[in-house]
Amino acid sequence: MLEIEKTETICNKKQIDDFFDEFCKSKDRNYAGLLAKHGINEEALISYARWAPNRYQRVCLNRTNNMELVLLCWNKGQGTPVHNHDGKECWVHVVKGDFEDHLYTSDLPKTFIETRYVSAGESTYMTDEIGSHSLHNVSGELALTLHCYAKPIDECEVYDADTSNVEIKYMEYDYDFSGCSSPKNEMIETLSDFVSLSKDLLEDEVENPISTRIPVDELAQTIDISLTDEPLDEIKYYELLKEVVLATPKTSSNLFFNQLFGGRKSKAILGELLSVMLNNSMYTYKVAGVQVGIEKEILNQVITKIGYGEDAAGTFPAGGSMSNFMGMVMARDRKDEQGKNRGVASKLIAYTSIESHYSIEKNAAFIGIGRDQVRKVPVDDKGKMRMDKLEAMILEDINKGNTPFYINATAGTTVLGVFDPIKEMAVIASKYNVWLHVDGAYAGAVFFSDKYKYLLDGVNDSDSFSFNAHKMLGTPLSTSIFVANEKKYLYSSFSNSADYLYQTDHDDYNLGKSSFQCGRRNDALKMWTLWKSVGTKGLENIVDHQFYLADVAREYVKNHPDYELYSFEDSVSVCFNYKGISANKVCTQLYENDELMVGFGTFGETEFIRLVTINSTNKKEDILNFFKVLENAMTSNALGLN
Repeated sequence: MLEIEKTETICNKKQIDDFFDEFCKSKDRNYAGLLAKHGINEEALISYARWAPNRYQRVCLNRTNNMELVLLCWNKGQGTPVHNHDGKECWVHVVKGDFEDHLYTSDLPKTFIETRYVSAGESTYMTDEIGSHSLHNVSGELALTLHCYAKPIDECEVYDADTSNVEIKYMEYDYDFSGCSSPKNEMIETLSDFVSLSKDLLEDEVENPISTRIPVDELAQTIDISLTDEPLDEIKYYELLKEVVLATPKTSSNLFFNQLFGGRKSKAILGELLSVMLNNSMYTYKVAGVQVGIEKEILNQVITKIGYGEDAAGTFPAGGSMSNFMGMVMARDRKDEQGKNRGVASKLIAYTSIESHYSIEKNAAFIGIGRDQVRKVPVDDKGKMRMDKLEAMILEDINKGNTPFYINATAGTTVLGVFDPIKEMAVIASKYNVWLHVDGAYAGAVFFSDKYKYLLDGVNDSDSFSFNAHKMLGTPLSTSIFVANEKKYLYSSFSNSADYLYQTDHDDYNLGKSSFQCGRRNDALKMWTLWKSVGTKGLENIVDHQFYLADVAREYVKNHPDYELYSFEDSVSVCFNYKGISANKVCTQLYENDELMVGFGTFGETEFIRLVTINSTNKKEDILNFFKVLENAMTSNALGLN
């Protein structure tokens, strides 16, 4: 076999590969129809044709584990012996010439059944159930036939009519073009499937922005998600994947407002896909190389922008809860340096607002101080932590002999999206020597915006800060960034010797010494590919646009008497009620009727709908359409849910 070099210029290869890919995934297997659709004719195939005087030539055009496309080049008078197809399906299309197809029974001795005449433009289909056959060029000139086999045929039985004997023939290619310009292997095929599935999803999002809800008790009967001993064939596998993808809630559509993330940034997705392909773990420079430099560049830029000094450092934790956990661990270790070795000896107290994230209490349990040692500080009428209450609680604990060690400031509370007064909290934290962590998971990325960075005023005086780029900046889940004002505490709490791992390079480039995890996926690359593609100004525009969309929503609510507003300016959470109808019931019905996805929340005693404008790919029209869909749903269903 002559394997054609990948650098050789071959005509129409993509055209042929596109046909092959579609035929592999088609259900009806309309061979002639798809060949015509993709223009696979003599002109498209002639550059692959190779004839020989002694026998026909087999030219491989494409091959996967489940399918094979072979061009047969016939000199005049050439033919095949009687053969079967090793239990495989076979489609034959005559590209050029005229052929006799002699059909025989499958059983021995093979008995002649009939002759089929096939000319240019016509196709036949064979399986071993139909019988065995031989094919002959009777056109008196050079001829071409295009054969597709499912699966590839590596051997077949050849029948000798004179002796009635059968022997095994091992199939070989005379020429192999499968590696030219569009190399085919399992990974390339899988990536092609990924692109096809992604296209299916993007097209379906336009037609069906909300996936049809599958009730929990009907899931197993609706989609076959069971795992079995035997594999699926390629076609069924692809179709099942497509079914799963299209049935999954569409978190990037313009009718998804349910969570603190949404939308897609294509360049960030590119970085995510590349990080999966590269599959580096980020614990050492030896294993991650340039990716370590990329992570450190992002961290250094963040450190500079929030006003930390040269002694600062950071990492990419697994999520916002993990970021808060790291801040609390470092606060514990600074207050009780030996606690990480002998255990916590004193009664350590943490402080956070009643509107903060639930991870604060959970993390208190994880680090061994207990949930009961978390003080929930009251907030004012706008949802911000009250400084008078915070200081009073600290003094009360000191008088009781307790040890205040950690204050959590929230930069974007989960429901209202408000910012605690960080600058004032920093003063109190310094006064009582308490660690101040700023949880900016939701809205901490405002530091990219000249217009809204004032909301983080005082963050430079905090001890640690974190934000989730997968929220405000729209990178894929998850992209969490944590930085500490003094890196010595980061290393003190999370570094551990491991000679089997840390064998080369400087500790600053062995990132496992400053992270909670050992093996850690590369979450930095997607942030870097986005940042490089739009620049810092582009990130600012992303943030500013979300506030603009929130302003659009608030103005709509203010100007329509059927609505009542419960949230405030400078937030991308817009909270309201409609016609006094229960927010819980409105959101549930919209979800169950597949109309849109939006959540509800509470502040004080009031429950309301929470619209989050975090998807920066949305436009003003999408926000106005949200209200239109909601209003139409309430009208058409005549709820009466007051």
